[in-house]
Amino acid sequence: MHNGSGGSVWTSNAAVQLQITPGNINFLSDNATLGTTPPNAHGFPVSEVYGNALMKIAASCKALNMADYFTVHNTVSESSAD
Repeated sequence: MHNGSGGSVWTSNAAVQLQITPGNINFLSDNATLGTTPPNAHGFPVSEVYGNALMKIAASCKALNMADYFTVHNTVSESSAD
């Protein structure tokens, strides 16, 4: 799910915090790059780069797929300021 640089799941020196709802896994990614390419028809970055975002992954018995994500409008400047 991450094709940029510096990517991982944000944990703040603790165990990974996951919220699992029926069929979904929700978690935060870290201050990595965010895709700046125009979104595809579903509203996701074409580059599949989701740095600094709350991510919702749809989990089926055969695959994990991006279901939704949220990041603040100024995420690039926020990450640059860290």
